[in-house]
Amino acid sequence: MQPFTLKCHRPGATAAVSAFFVLSRGHQTGRPAFTPNVNCYVFTCAPQDLTGYYWLVYTLWYSRRFEILLRGTCIEFARIEEVRQLIAENARHIDHMQQVEGTLQKLQALENNFKKQLELIALARRSLLKTG
Repeated sequence: MQPFTLKCHRPGATAAVSAFFVLSRGHQTGRPAFTPNVNCYVFTCAPQDLTGYYWLVYTLWYSRRFEILLRGTCIEFARIEEVRQLIAENARHIDHMQQVEGTLQKLQALENNFKKQLELIALARRSLLKTG
């Protein structure tokens, strides 16, 4: 595993090919994405380590490990140094992430499929109940 960098994202700036974004504010703090959000950090690493780090951050977010880092009363946020430290402390689990990566991707695809089906059911319900 090669080292990574975590920096504040500037809107309009282009990110490296081997980078993803980590949300830094709100209740979804720590959620990784490949498209930038308004308040996010840019996580850059070696191209061969990108998927491992992505799923590591996803696991930390999904297991709510970023919640202990939240500061602020009105708009909660996580400090960049604390996020960097949390990811670095858990980087030793990347080997395990690479073993279960295929399963995690299948679960993500299944979840997306269920969300689409629920949207279609809601649309059908609205169409059925619509009076006009």
